[in-house]
Amino acid sequence: MPIRIDDPSHVLAQNEGKTVGAHVLIALETPEHAYHQAQSISQDANGRNLVVTIPFGVPVNLLAYSSYFQLSDATGSPLSSIGGTITVTAATSGSPTVHFVVTGVSR
Repeated sequence: MPIRIDDPSHVLAQNEGKTVGAHVLIALETPEHAYHQAQSISQDANGRNLVVTIPFGVPVNLLAYSSYFQLSDATGSPLSSIGGTITVTAATSGSPTVHFVVTGVSR
């Protein structure tokens, strides 16, 4: 499942690896409550691309969390400070990219 984290204000690059606690966790939760962290595969000036393998046709929860950054979903709705969950199901012919946006810092 492809995942995109857009960072229009470049706060990821300004803080990640430099500020304690400044990271974003994207992971999937299977129906058996196993967690698999999404892996970064590339990045550019406006964000990064991640990927996580999910089984075809099985609904799983995609979790997005950061104690430092403010996040929103692709529609602009803010995610809770305790993280946001999106239920996704992979299609056999490929899955659309799930988008999250870093909208600022929460401190």
